[in-house]
Amino acid sequence: MRTLILAAALLGSAPCLAGPFPTAETWSVTVQDDILDRMSVQSVLTVRRMDDRVRFTLDCVVSGPAARTDSRTSAWGTASIAGDVVNGIVEGGQDVLQLPDRTFTLTLGRKFGTWASNVPGCTQKAGFLRDAVVDGIQAIDSVRRGRD
Repeated sequence: MRTLILAAALLGSAPCLAGPFPTAETWSVTVQDDILDRMSVQSVLTVRRMDDRVRFTLDCVVSGPAARTDSRTSAWGTASIAGDVVNGIVEGGQDVLQLPDRTFTLTLGRKFGTWASNVPGCTQKAGFLRDAVVDGIQAIDSVRRGRD
């Protein structure tokens, strides 16, 4: 009976272990959103697995001629990974009034992915092609953007 329970627990965790996300302790994803060659938003999500929880940092930079000056946003919080989806909720950041309780969702398929976020100063919505994983770092280039 114990073997069946253990097998069920391992099978239940298989989508996360066999999913598209690196199984390394720390990995990161970069989503670049180029807006009409006048401005770009680069969002770098770094995920760290820690014992029984998952933590993240999100660092974003808005730059380009239309932005006039570079704008930076940094946030951190907790995340959950289920299959090919990472969901995160911001607990804190440089702006203590606007950032807490903001969220993001990253979905990675084998070739394509999506990003959605309501964190100010970060990429809001993007679809992208995946690049290869190199040393636990997943690089992603945005190929189309979608704004509501």
